[in-house]
Amino acid sequence: MNEHPLHDKIEAYLTGQMPSAEAKSFGQEIAADEQLALAVELQRLEHDAMNLLLEKDLKSKMATWDGSPPPNPFEGQGSRSKSFKFWLPIALVALLAVWGIYQFSGTTEQAGTPSTHWPDPAPAENVPSAPARENTGDTPPVADSPTKGTSAPNGKKDAPQPVIDDKPKSQSAFLALAASTYEAPSFQSNQRGEGKSASILEEASVAFGEAKYQAVLNLLAKPEAGNESLVRYLRGHAYFKTGKYNAAAGEFKPVASDEFLPDYQEAQWFLLLSYLAQLPATKKEFEALANRLAADKYSDYQSKAKALLEKVAAMK
Repeated sequence: MNEHPLHDKIEAYLTGQMPSAEAKSFGQEIAADEQLALAVELQRLEHDAMNLLLEKDLKSKMATWDGSPPPNPFEGQGSRSKSFKFWLPIALVALLAVWGIYQFSGTTEQAGTPSTHWPDPAPAENVPSAPARENTGDTPPVADSPTKGTSAPNGKKDAPQPVIDDKPKSQSAFLALAASTYEAPSFQSNQRGEGKSASILEEASVAFGEAKYQAVLNLLAKPEAGNESLVRYLRGHAYFKTGKYNAAAGEFKPVASDEFLPDYQEAQWFLLLSYLAQLPATKKEFEALANRLAADKYSDYQSKAKALLEKVAAMK
């Protein structure tokens, strides 16, 4: 299946535009295919992140209207503006009504909001079993039943609706930002001589390129896997791709702490993304590392760290 048709299919599924029978069949595919489940979860998280950013942008623009409404777009247009004089007051009244509703809802929303800029982590009992969450098991997490039908008065089932995640919007947005910023490096190696068998590290590199992340972890668990820093670096990426962000950080950190290792700078960047995926729980670690990279003119990731800090600041 090509990338764009799959994206469109997931989009129709998440927005409830897919026919009932097709949605049910697609839900079964999601439950059986861990890579498809990850793709669905990440696309849903991108929805959450986009909605949050649009909401922040709208509130920022509307805040500038307080006490200073937008100017009359027809002023100074001569006779052409006269035809709009009847409709302009009505439009302004409608605009003020919408503004009043926005102010009321915003006040109600802020009444119970903590004073900190960072949202509190989701309670343990509310953590969903979706791929985006940390999983301590050996297999990548797979989303629960993807759809739920509701009974109609005539006894028939309505079209299945997408599962709604119960973690805070901002937490989903941090995770979506980390996932969309992450770019997997290439681990393919052409150094093996003709006739020689592949090493465990080379086998794991090939498995990573084929998105067989659990196979990567199984191979690198062997004591004879080879170079410790390369093993930890590759294992960190496999953990990241399976949604085990805390475990990924644990693998990236030793490599990111030794400036003499070949993957030192790369490990720092991916460690930062591992912290980003766990915000707000890793706020202290994320800010310390991000600020250090942003201030390091010798780092290849200085500009990326600055841009990431700006995006996170806009999401608070």
